Amino acid sequence: MKCCIGTVNSVFEAIDKINEYSGGHSATVMTTNTDIAKKFMEQVDCAVVYQMHQRVLPMADKWCRCRACY
Repeated sequence: MKCCIGTVNSVFEAIDKINEYSGGHSATVMTTNTDIAKKFMEQVDCAVVYQMHQRVLPMADKWCRCRACY
């Protein structure tokens, strides 16, 4: 099993790296920008592409995954 996690400076850099180095199984984008997520999901060459949309709580320095935020 191979798992690659990293940060990039642009969606285009992420797409290029995934298309060059991934095994083509699956990829995930974590962003709150739906335009970036859509571009990523359309251009990544993988069998399955996931989008994780997380919101930051207004008064806390952590991610919220509760149903109320969605």
